[in-house]
Amino acid sequence: MIAGKEAAGLEPGGPREEVVVAPVVRPGSSAVAGLVAALRFLTRLPVPGRDTTGADLGASLAWFPPVGAACNAAVAGVFLAAALCWPAPVAAVLAVAVGLALTGCFHEDAVADSADGLGGGGGDRARVLTILKDSRIGSYGAAALWVVLSLRVAALWALSERLGAPLAVAAFALAGAWGRWTAAPLLRLPAAAASGLAKDLAAGIGRGPLLAASAWALALTA
Repeated sequence: MIAGKEAAGLEPGGPREEVVVAPVVRPGSSAVAGLVAALRFLTRLPVPGRDTTGADLGASLAWFPPVGAACNAAVAGVFLAAALCWPAPVAAVLAVAVGLALTGCFHEDAVADSADGLGGGGGDRARVLTILKDSRIGSYGAAALWVVLSLRVAALWALSERLGAPLAVAAFALAGAWGRWTAAPLLRLPAAAASGLAKDLAAGIGRGPLLAASAWALALTA
């Protein structure tokens, strides 16, 4: 598990800005530790092994594209299997629900927070940060979630009809890879808050994980 995850509020809906991860370095392969950290960070899969530390989180960025691709490929696979039993719209909704369970609504929580902060903050930085720290969801967040989830269902349905099963899985997997890759350049930007999860992650990111994440995304696309 990620050290201090529950206490720090890393769970979906929790105050991510208050996360503090101790940068403890322990023996072991940094590459494997980074992969384990990426799986624990981006999914709810019970990955065994030692606790994930701050140093591991920095290295995990390199593995964001392949983990994102695997998650989306799994969702697309569920859609194709469900479409054998139910109409495509029903299968798409079920597949998206499986994806939400797989990631613990981690990304959707961020979408809702961002929409509430940007929509309700009125351009006031302090108010935006206050809204982001509030675990409750507002009207902007709810509307953004509806739009995002509706687009995901529609994308699965449309890709399967236009591209066929194999290409649809590949296209949805690539969307997951490049979507997670965007965390790499974004984390190079100055953190909005003085402390928090983004700042902890950025502190452990060098040029290596950024280049590795880009290489993974390009390799998966080739």
